[in-house]
Amino acid sequence: MNLFQHLPYAPAKSFHWIADEREYVQVCGFLTIARLLAKKGDMTERASGELLDQAVCAVHSESRAVRNAAMLSVRKYMQHSDEHAFQVCRLVERMADSSIEAEQMLYNMVRQEVGG
Repeated sequence: MNLFQHLPYAPAKSFHWIADEREYVQVCGFLTIARLLAKKGDMTERASGELLDQAVCAVHSESRAVRNAAMLSVRKYMQHSDEHAFQVCRLVERMADSSIEAEQMLYNMVRQEVGG
């Protein structure tokens, strides 16, 4: 994945990977997106929406590796700008009182990231 991030089609391929059913492929997709966000940080509004939708779905995965990779990509997305952090906060605010452990985990990670 270290070399893959430098390819011109890495962002598009990563989005294909996070939508895949296979656990390892999803993990690679989320980790690559996290790396791209850490290095470049820019993303179209459509891509941002797709990332957040896929990440929220992945947080409900039975696979711990997929959950952790998805949460890392959300964290890197939030670190890029205050606008991104606000967008994620709005997305997870309804999860504050959730009885679903995965949603509580995501909510707490976001809350911790924004310093609340």
